[in-house]
Amino acid sequence: MLVKEYHPTHKLISVVFDIESPHGDAMRNTFLGLIRFGALGAVTLMMNVGLTAFLHEVMRLSEEFAFGLSLVTVFSISFVACRYVVFENAWEGDPRNQAFLFLISSLGFRGTEYMAFLLLHSVLGIYYLVALPTILVVSFFAKFLYYRRAVFAASGGSRTSAEARGYK
Repeated sequence: MLVKEYHPTHKLISVVFDIESPHGDAMRNTFLGLIRFGALGAVTLMMNVGLTAFLHEVMRLSEEFAFGLSLVTVFSISFVACRYVVFENAWEGDPRNQAFLFLISSLGFRGTEYMAFLLLHSVLGIYYLVALPTILVVSFFAKFLYYRRAVFAASGGSRTSAEARGYK
């Protein structure tokens, strides 16, 4: 059984999915990363709502300030989770560079989502409850691929080599 020493979830994933090849299965690894990315998205959605509600209802902060503080907090948690849980070998890269790229690309994705919404809904007249999920689903996959290949890509070497992936 192949186990990554530096990543605690890999032993469980290796056992559950019976990963035996030292080179790994590129499709399986991508699929597992996509599952982790989707789970992170679901968790951060709940965290955003819950933290905003807590800060407003319990701490008596304004809704606007509570949501802003929640966004910053959840953004930071998302970065750490992407770096150490979602994307394999991301720990090899420079964390400051990755944080900067994550911030810039996150802002870019949000701006692009908004522009796409304006195009589909305001210009083309597509019902907003059709346009919005369409944009968000496309954006989810685009973000996963971009983060995986540009922001959190393994430094040095092939992503498919056993040595670069940390297998023993």
